[in-house]
Amino acid sequence: SSGINAEYGELGPDNEDDKKLVALYELVWSFCEVLFIEHLPGGCVLPYLMELMQWHFPQPVETLNDVLSFEEPMEHPKFWDCIVSLLFQGQINEALALLKITPDGGELCSFLEKMPLLNNFSGHSLSEFKISWSMWQENCKQNLESANFVLDQSVDILEILCGTLDAFIKYKDLAQTWYHLMTSYLLYTMPTVTVVTLHHQAKEMMGIYKDYLNPLDEILFSAM
Repeated sequence: SSGINAEYGELGPDNEDDKKLVALYELVWSFCEVLFIEHLPGGCVLPYLMELMQWHFPQPVETLNDVLSFEEPMEHPKFWDCIVSLLFQGQINEALALLKITPDGGELCSFLEKMPLLNNFSGHSLSEFKISWSMWQENCKQNLESANFVLDQSVDILEILCGTLDAFIKYKDLAQTWYHLMTSYLLYTMPTVTVVTLHHQAKEMMGIYKDYLNPLDEILFSAM
C-alpha cells in the first residue's frame, strides 16, 4: 500500500483523490481474490479476471449507450472503438448489437456467435472446451487469409478474434492498462489460462506499457 500512497497521497477526508485511492485498493484486493482464492475447475482464472475488468472499467458499456443514442450509430466517432472495447471485455452480445449494422456484419457476427466461452461451457470437460475453442479459432484464421471485407476495421475485428498481437497493440489505449490488455489478449489466445502461467503473460504485457507504469502496476505484477 505504501507504493499506492506515494502515488496518490494519504487517505483522508479532505483528499480529493480518496475515491480513486479506495478504488485502487479494491482492485488490488479483487486481483488477490482471483489469483489466490477463486478458481474454476482446472485452475482457470480468466472468467474471474474478465468480470473484474468489466467492473473496474465500465466505460465500454457507457459508450455503447451513447453510440446507440445516435440515429445512425455508425456515424458516432467512437463506433469502432466501442466495438473493440466491448470485445476486449468479452461483452459479446453487446458487440454483436453494433457489428450487425456494419457492411461486413453478417460474416463477422457468424464468427463471434460461434465463439466458445468457458463460463457457458458447463457440463463439458475442460478438454472438450479446448478442442471446441481451437477449432473455432482455426476457422477464424483460415477466413482471415481469404477475407474480402468492405471496411478495414472489419479486418481488425477478425484479427482480434484470431488473437493477433499486433491488433491488440494497435488498440492498447482502449484497454488503458497492461492488466486489462492481458486479460483481453488471453480471452482470444489462452482462455483456459491458470495462475501458474499468468506471470509470463503479465510480463509481456507490462513491456507494451513500459512507458506508462506506476506503483500499482508493480504491486499487481508482484502478486502474479
